[in-house]
Amino acid sequence: MPTAHVRGARLWYAAQGSGPALLWIPGFGAGAAVTEPAVARWSDRFTAVTYDHRGAARSPTRRLPASTADLAADAAGLLSHLGIARAHVIGASMGGMVAQELALRFPERVRGLVLLSTTPGGPHAEPPTAQARRALLARLRGTRPDPARLEALLFAERTRREHPERVAEALALLRAHPPPPAGAAAHLAAMALHDTERRLARVRTPTLVVHGREDRIVPVSNARLLAARLPDVETALLDDAGHAAALERPEALARRLGDWLDRRFPAPPGPEPDPPPAPGALAGLAPLPGALARAPLTLWAQQRRRRARPRAEGPSGHR
Repeated sequence: MPTAHVRGARLWYAAQGSGPALLWIPGFGAGAAVTEPAVARWSDRFTAVTYDHRGAARSPTRRLPASTADLAADAAGLLSHLGIARAHVIGASMGGMVAQELALRFPERVRGLVLLSTTPGGPHAEPPTAQARRALLARLRGTRPDPARLEALLFAERTRREHPERVAEALALLRAHPPPPAGAAAHLAAMALHDTERRLARVRTPTLVVHGREDRIVPVSNARLLAARLPDVETALLDDAGHAAALERPEALARRLGDWLDRRFPAPPGPEPDPPPAPGALAGLAPLPGALARAPLTLWAQQRRRRARPRAEGPSGHR
């Protein structure tokens, strides 16, 4: 089992292929198992890397993450361990939140940024539905949500009706390495405090935002909010796709991602510079007091929006 000692934690990772680096950052709950099919798909063109976050799946640790910035420092540390100076970074759901912080705090590491089914957080982001929140909180008790309800949360209606075998395969990947309750609690807290909206204008790397139109966990208005705040962005909204869009529509995602990479990064990169020093153990902790200070206002604003009827959709801003 390949592992990397990063900032006081042992991170499980997988890397295959050759060429420019492509780092896949997984989301909440399942670890890298859900990204491994995509890693295999792209390994003939890239050095494709994925890993399990600290406190999840195959990366147990005593020091749990404090924020998505903390998790971004882990990602930067893994790149240093592998001798990778820069990578295209693809983050899904919670992994997309981590990818935003990676691009903001370690911009020299990120060549291209792809944000899948994710949100900038903050007071203007649309929160998950009540049903989705209950399913997420079930992880804290170490219990699994009802399979039928989980399918309805993660997948579009057409996928469930016409491709039950694809749903079954995806659920097997999602359940392969459930997080321990302590790790799940730390990751949920990091997601609740995540807020990059006011800082996204500082992201200078080309960015692709991909989102399923039927996402019930991270509503599609969050993709439009990201697109409105990022300076160099393209948006792809996928029909007949929910929160698990990368597993539901892998061919559509591969076409959109391949087209974007070919257009925005047409020439082979030159020799890579030496990797910068790995971030220290406390690299992600500096922003935590400010995030905690904003948390009551953020949560109050979210509660107020949930009570408002009808709920207003975020800015359209999509390019």
